Amino acid sequence: MTLENLETAVILHGLIHRSLRHTVESLRECVFAPLARLGPVDVFFHSWDVREVHNPRGGERGEALDVAEVSRCLPEARGLFESQEVFDASVDWERLFGNNPMRHCCGNEEEARATLMNFHRALESQERAWRFFEEKKTKRYDLVVATRADLRFLEELAVPEKLVAALCERRGERGNWHLNDIDAHRAPLQESRSLDGHRPPLHAMLWLPKFHSWGGVNDRFAVGNEEGIRIWSNRVAFAEEWLQWAKSESAEWLLMKWLEKKRVRVGFLDFTFQRVRANGEVAERDRDLKTSGNEEGMRASLPLQERFLILAREAREAGAQAECLRRVLEPLGKVEVVVDRPVGDSLATTLTERRYIHLMDEEAEGFGGLMGRVGDFPRITAWSRAMAHLAATLQDDEAVWFVEDDVAGDAESFARLVELTRAGNPDLAALDIRSREADQHWHFWHRAEGCFEQPARAFQPLCRLSGRLIREVLRFREERGGFTFHEVLFASIARRDGMKLLDWREDPECRACFSTFVFRPEVSRVGRGIAHPVKNAALHEAICAMQPTGFPRMRRAKLDGWSILADDYVFLAKFCRMFGSRKVVEFGPGDSTLALLDAGCEVVSYEHDIGWLRDSVARFENEPAVELVHCPEGTLPDSHRFAPDLVFVDGPPYREGQAMSRIGPCEWALETCGCFLLHDAKRQGELATLEEMERRGFHVARIPTRKGMALVVDRDRRPELHAATSMGNPHSGNGSQEWEPGEWFIRRVMFHEKQRALKVLQVGAGDGRRTILLLDQIFVHPASEVHAIGCYDGPAGERLREAFEENARISGGEGRVHLYEGESREVLAWMIAGEGYWESFDFIVLDGRPGGPELLADICQAWSLLKPGGVLDLAKSGPDCPVAQALLRVFSGRLDTVIDSDRLAVVKR
Repeated sequence: MTLENLETAVILHGLIHRSLRHTVESLRECVFAPLARLGPVDVFFHSWDVREVHNPRGGERGEALDVAEVSRCLPEARGLFESQEVFDASVDWERLFGNNPMRHCCGNEEEARATLMNFHRALESQERAWRFFEEKKTKRYDLVVATRADLRFLEELAVPEKLVAALCERRGERGNWHLNDIDAHRAPLQESRSLDGHRPPLHAMLWLPKFHSWGGVNDRFAVGNEEGIRIWSNRVAFAEEWLQWAKSESAEWLLMKWLEKKRVRVGFLDFTFQRVRANGEVAERDRDLKTSGNEEGMRASLPLQERFLILAREAREAGAQAECLRRVLEPLGKVEVVVDRPVGDSLATTLTERRYIHLMDEEAEGFGGLMGRVGDFPRITAWSRAMAHLAATLQDDEAVWFVEDDVAGDAESFARLVELTRAGNPDLAALDIRSREADQHWHFWHRAEGCFEQPARAFQPLCRLSGRLIREVLRFREERGGFTFHEVLFASIARRDGMKLLDWREDPECRACFSTFVFRPEVSRVGRGIAHPVKNAALHEAICAMQPTGFPRMRRAKLDGWSILADDYVFLAKFCRMFGSRKVVEFGPGDSTLALLDAGCEVVSYEHDIGWLRDSVARFENEPAVELVHCPEGTLPDSHRFAPDLVFVDGPPYREGQAMSRIGPCEWALETCGCFLLHDAKRQGELATLEEMERRGFHVARIPTRKGMALVVDRDRRPELHAATSMGNPHSGNGSQEWEPGEWFIRRVMFHEKQRALKVLQVGAGDGRRTILLLDQIFVHPASEVHAIGCYDGPAGERLREAFEENARISGGEGRVHLYEGESREVLAWMIAGEGYWESFDFIVLDGRPGGPELLADICQAWSLLKPGGVLDLAKSGPDCPVAQALLRVFSGRLDTVIDSDRLAVVKR
């Protein structure tokens, strides 16, 4: 085989006719033509038969498509169109929407859903294109190209010489081509590796463009042999699994992890292209891309890769903190742990198995001084070893985070900070960036003497540097023969050279990602956010292990008496998600606006107070999904730009002195959309309004949050909301009191879970009706189960137990319900001593007793059975229930309150 007789296949997928008329010329000139010079080229494709494209993220809404465009532009191609409508009908989209990672990159819920659907359709088309290719091909191809058709290529494809060399070597042929000796190129061939360092079988080879990787690898174009492209094309099942737990990872990250899993050897191409929309416009993020032949242009076009260096003291001593940080940061970019001191004889094993990096003192010689010249610090520390490591390994497209091992933070806070920082792309991002003029009393300015005329400093247990700044820092070392204190060095060089600075403490969005972040004293409690210094290993692990709230804007909320509280916030956001409310009108902007944005809503907010409106405009100026409108006191909107799904009524009454508060906005809401949520529903004026709504025949569901909410529904116009708030129990039985509808409804909204199988413990089983309701309406995953404890003494108890078993039978929940008979304290004690129960329950409901010492005993025993992150839900004897107050007081540092009304629900940290 030589370069003149390669058999090549090109496989196109997706909406082939979306942009082909705009891209086919570059496809022929830059891909087909260079391949044809090497041998025959066959073209295959799969496409959906849609006649109109809807891609709000790309600005395409209702663009008309013509399927005949493919035959006109690519008459030689073999392929098929299949029905997208039929495919869509086969997918459980609601299951995928429940944990939609596209929300982090989209402006609203509608856009996030459409983006997810387009992503899933594209992956399915890849697989179907591959299946069509395998069914129709009549020979084995040496080279296969897989690509979208909506790409405008900016340069000719150069077939990787390493790929050709490998193909020649496998066939035992050494043809007359311009590489004189394959053996001479065998070493470079081995540089092409799997993404995690493993060497897969040689048969799977793949090359991807080196740009647009965005936390992973470019997923729009690939070239390789058949086996490599087969694996690249078939990742739908892997993607569906990923969607169940994904947070803010990208499609490019997904491809990277898939190739790592399949051990595919990956090389990278200097090959650029632009995405083209149906209207011929180039995607905004691609407009500045240049060909790889222009080195500076290519460097500018490369997307930044986030690289994290965790600075640890000793592998054995600080390994736990480093590993906690690694788990948190790995979804965000490349992570390395730089160790200051190895562990004795186990150095080789430790560094290999734990993926630690340690440079000996002689290797880091000349890189000392980053911790300063005074005190107990040696000249060469983990900072020095990290900088020496970067001097040899820094890539053009990397920005580097330095993270000291006594920094701790939950995954959601780190992800948000990385997202915000990356968007601004500063050369230095850190806390408390100050010039000497602005902060003359800082103790360490003397470390800048003789180095900088106008020094600056920053607080840098955590910081991010651009590649440009790192290269200038390394040049400083070469010119000066060493470093100075890094908290002076980085900021002073950046300021001297006019680089871009980002002080996280000065930016309200970034500031919200931090909790306690100081020089001293040590952090002593678990809290959400990025913290420093966290010296205690158990505390560090607990902070890093905190689960995501799903409400990233909640950190910006005040949640005080002037607005909604935390339980209102969570309920409002989850209510909108559960019932698909995407367009909301609210009376009174504030923290409720943040909750609606976290739910993916588009919001129009009316406010009568000019001062509050002015503050709100400043608060939400960076939120394009919010429109703030002045509505003078005593008036109501006469028009609105969309038909709302929901109206949220908050703020003071529009007409002072009326017996019924906010009656005007409430009447307007019912006329506009047939429902509204009223806040502060426990106040006298609001209670009078709700009584009037009931008198008029509207359905009122009182939601027992601390300040109180009420959902008012016109049964005829919004029957789905009426049905959801009228609990109703289809199961027969006697002896158990039902939850109040509002009490039940808040739990259904707050804790409804269909994506994960949960293990639930219920104390106070009764006749089983509540048990079955838990499975039917809250923990609806088919693998969820309830372990119920009931005491059935005497004839009445026997009848109650029979009712429990009958309810379980007729509900179909027999295999998911487990009954334990006996006193709760005895059964709980048995569970604590038994295998498989300790910290095993995701949710515990204490229904047996509303108060008293028995409930207190149940709480203390149940706490040991509750998982960290699990919920404990219990009945209260009244607003000031002493047992509930004791729980909140004694476990104050180990729980977060979710609901505190007629019942109490807390999350175990």
